[in-house]
Amino acid sequence: MAYYTLFVRDEETGIFHDEFGDYKRADVQEEADCTYYDRKKSDIKIINTGGTAEALFAASRKLNNKI
Repeated sequence: MAYYTLFVRDEETGIFHDEFGDYKRADVQEEADCTYYDRKKSDIKIINTGGTAEALFAASRKLNNKI
C-alpha cells in the first residue's frame, strides 16, 4: 500500500525530517506547496514509505546519507 511522506531539509543543520504523510500523494504535494512554498525543490522530498516505521526510518537514513 502506498503512503507518502514529506521530508524537508532543516535549513540550519541540513538534515531531512519527516513533516507530513498521507495516502494520497496529491495531498502531500499540496502540503509541500502551501507550507514550504519558499523552499528550494532540493530541500523537499516526497517518498513512498508504505506506512511502516521501518520504511520511514530507512528513507530518512538514505536522505541523510546514513545507510
